[in-house]
Amino acid sequence: MHKLLILYTVIALFLGSCGSKDEVLLLPEQKANDSISNPVSLPQGKDTVAAKPTVPADTVKPAPVPAPVPTTPTPTPAPAPTPAPTPTPAPTPTPAPAPVPSSPVIVTPTNDNFNFIFRLSFPGNTVGSYKESEWDADWNNPAWANHSNGYGKIALENTNKYLALNFAAGSFEVAGGYQWQGKFSQGYDELYFSYRIKFSSGFSSTSLQGKLPGLSGGASNSGGYLPTGSDGWSARFMFHGTEIKFYSYYPDLFKVYGDLKPVSGKTYYGYGPVLQPGFTLKTDTWYTVTQRIVMNTPGKANGLVEGFIDGKLCAVQTGMRFRDVSSLQIDRIFFSTFFGGSGQPPVKTETISFDNFAVYTYKSAVSVARGNTANPKGTVIPLPSF
Repeated sequence: MHKLLILYTVIALFLGSCGSKDEVLLLPEQKANDSISNPVSLPQGKDTVAAKPTVPADTVKPAPVPAPVPTTPTPTPAPAPTPAPTPTPAPTPTPAPAPVPSSPVIVTPTNDNFNFIFRLSFPGNTVGSYKESEWDADWNNPAWANHSNGYGKIALENTNKYLALNFAAGSFEVAGGYQWQGKFSQGYDELYFSYRIKFSSGFSSTSLQGKLPGLSGGASNSGGYLPTGSDGWSARFMFHGTEIKFYSYYPDLFKVYGDLKPVSGKTYYGYGPVLQPGFTLKTDTWYTVTQRIVMNTPGKANGLVEGFIDGKLCAVQTGMRFRDVSSLQIDRIFFSTFFGGSGQPPVKTETISFDNFAVYTYKSAVSVARGNTANPKGTVIPLPSF
């Protein structure tokens, strides 16, 4: 081994004198028992620079990797919270309209609302005395009439013609009045009857009292004759000055006089409620008066009368018995106008004027009471137009 070392040394010196300054002679690796840990650099000549020992690649310890400097990540600032949207205030609810209190039924007055049984105005009549031929045709050929004073006269107001009935000073009872009955072609169980009326100036006194037209049936009982329930009945109006009231004859009329049953030989005169429009009717002013008559069911007291002024309900009487047989119906107009029964005769000639007579029912589209039901308080009915 020593010999081999000497040989390498000589070779190294030789090479050192003639080789490159940067060349380094490396010793071969020894066997496991004789190996050296690192190659040995031989002494360098004057002009050579010893190279740093080269460590085999697989024995070079890697330079320690510097421990990474922990970097604290700059925290990403949390996004500013989006402010909750300002709630849109709920719209103020529109208050439900206050319920409209029940009000009278008012229908545009068109003749399409009516079923007419009878209509009469006087545009084609001759001005002056009411001619019998015209009267006869106008009232369906009345079979009965009290016309000792004639039939009145046809008067003119502006361009309108109307019936004027004059009452001479001192006239009283039926002899001084006008009466007739205009019969329908058939009977009815419910009808309305309207007409316009005007009182002359003397009617400002309630001492002037008498009768006005209305509906009736059968014998059209009047004059103190109490109906039996099978012969007839009537429902005229009566005036006390310009105050108007019903003047009805029906079988239970005796009860109004405080009797439990009819008293033989006792006279029972008509009775009925006053029409109260809430104001006093004026003289020399036109008003429309209307009556509604509903017959009772035979065997029941469920008939009724209603009175209207200018369409406004002003009087109601219910629980009435007009008949005991269904064949007794509303079948005519009882035209009856005179001073008497009560009150005083006129002191000068007075006049009651009439126009636009109509007997009718309402068509189904019109909201009015039907049958044996009364119209509610405050009802205003449509009136026929002429």
